Amino acid sequence: MEIILHIGMGKTGTSSIQNALRQNRERLARQGVDYLGIWFDAADRRFLGYDGQAAFFRSTPEEMRTHAGRFLDTLKRRAEASGIDRFILSNEGTFAQGTQMRPFIEDLRKHATVRLIAYVRNPREWLPSAYMQWSIYHKTYPGPIRPYAAVAPQLVRSYAAIQVWGETFSDLLTLRPFRKDVNVVADFGAQLGLAIDIPEARILERTDAGESMLRALYNNRQRDSALPHLFNAAFQGLRFPKTPRIEDLLKDSFSYDGTEAAIAENRAPFDYIRETFGIDLLADEGSPPKTPAADALRDRLLEHVLQIVMQQADRIRALEQRVEEMKPATQPPGQA
Repeated sequence: MEIILHIGMGKTGTSSIQNALRQNRERLARQGVDYLGIWFDAADRRFLGYDGQAAFFRSTPEEMRTHAGRFLDTLKRRAEASGIDRFILSNEGTFAQGTQMRPFIEDLRKHATVRLIAYVRNPREWLPSAYMQWSIYHKTYPGPIRPYAAVAPQLVRSYAAIQVWGETFSDLLTLRPFRKDVNVVADFGAQLGLAIDIPEARILERTDAGESMLRALYNNRQRDSALPHLFNAAFQGLRFPKTPRIEDLLKDSFSYDGTEAAIAENRAPFDYIRETFGIDLLADEGSPPKTPAADALRDRLLEHVLQIVMQQADRIRALEQRVEEMKPATQPPGQA
């Protein structure tokens, strides 16, 4: 039995890979591969979903070994039923959990061939993308949106996770560079010797600058962390005098001048990746996104606002009609 764990890192095409694996389930099965999805519910159904994943990662080392046994038992039953004994699980959340996952993987490898695969990206491109994802699109912390210059040094430390995986499971880990000019789905399939139909459209979790700015303005007002669905479900209650100025948000959150300083202060993981795996992520200059022009951004924001206003007008009118329909046919005089 072979178990392949795609462990991330986030913002390196993981959604595209997961989408391709999901769409290719039947073709993968014909090649002797079973795609398990992204959760560890094969070990226990309670590990399904984001809350379940959090519970899985909170497990003690002894509990992790128990989970590994149950995970293996489930896969063995699936293998006996289908004749397929090669399994793929893709979850970028495991990237930062190398130490926590150690007893789980150590027990898996006693009874199966285990392979780990991860992608790493030039930090000059990854940092702005990660900031947009986890500070703007999904604000993962309470309070106002923090400036990019304050968050980038924290985000860049994510690369240190590679050293944990590399030193713990050097014989299991395949590390690949993520590049814009290489289709990550095709590369993933080639590494595993699989033929995968490449989806026509890439899966992107980012939005255009105008929508991102709207999300920044909206999430900046949230006291707690803000999941994307909050913005999607409701855009109301704005207090326009308190709306942050676009110029201030551009300076704090859409200017990536702090990228080089953040990288320079945390070079050790990149040196380790270069010396151990021969991948020099800093060899290319890279090209962080340019700060959007304020005037062009205002124009795009206005277009978004017009769409929102028209949608809200339709929704309000529909609600008014429903209220009218719910009123009694006749009402006492003087009552409306």
